[in-house]
Amino acid sequence: MTLPAVVKNIVIEQVGKYIRVYGYSGMLVTWDGHDGVYVFMPRNHRNKTCGLCGNNNQIPDDDFVTLVGQRVTSVARFANSWKMPAVQGSVCQTVPDNRSPCMRLTPKELEQVCL
Repeated sequence: MTLPAVVKNIVIEQVGKYIRVYGYSGMLVTWDGHDGVYVFMPRNHRNKTCGLCGNNNQIPDDDFVTLVGQRVTSVARFANSWKMPAVQGSVCQTVPDNRSPCMRLTPKELEQVCL
């Protein structure tokens, strides 16, 4: 895709080394091109989110809640709980509990994860 682009009123643009996506209900997602994703949600979304971005209630200690509502301390267990069924044949690999999902992947591991 050539940037900038607009897809169904969603703007995708490159700003410096970052990719920014915005245009949906005031939300802004910025990606550093590697493993850093930053999500900004406006105030009207407080206490109305769930999943990998937490519940947006301004209390970071209670953000690691699994898909089935269990509070966990393991980043890997939390992230693995939110994996969704395969879409178009792509399947996300399970991150071992002793490895942070945020660690850099080796080239071989990168081939195995969903993009």
